[in-house]
Amino acid sequence: MAGSNITAVRLAATGAVSAGPVRLYGCVALPSANAGTIVFDDAGTNLLTLDTAAGLTSGQVWISFPGEGIRFSTNCNATLTNVSVVTSFWG
Repeated sequence: MAGSNITAVRLAATGAVSAGPVRLYGCVALPSANAGTIVFDDAGTNLLTLDTAAGLTSGQVWISFPGEGIRFSTNCNATLTNVSVVTSFWG
């Protein structure tokens, strides 16, 4: 069985998912009381914007990306707006 090195990083505020090139395979987000967004960018270029529903009772949202995931050639940053926490999985 082939192996891969998957790393997870948890962010409770806007920050770096990875300082170098990565493939983003998925994330788990916990919404806040208001509808929000998670924006993943590669050196300032927006590659993905995810919308979250309003309400802490809506629970965690798991999103996985098909195939080889999303390639970030320089770095991967996440900007959280009205999102309590996001855990991103990359390799």
